[in-house]
Amino acid sequence: GFRIDLYPQREEEAVSDYLRSRDSLCLDLGKKRQRLMKFLLKKGNVSSAT
Repeated sequence: GFRIDLYPQREEEAVSDYLRSRDSLCLDLGKKRQRLMKFLLKKGNVSSAT
């Protein structure tokens, strides 16, 4: 007979969700870092090493 295996599809969706969340988190982190650097630069607290 013909059997549909749903587990690989669920696993693929879980991996896809994880990667989407990770990408979103990285983007948010980059935006927050940029905002912090802009703030520190405005206050004159950024060293040239960064």
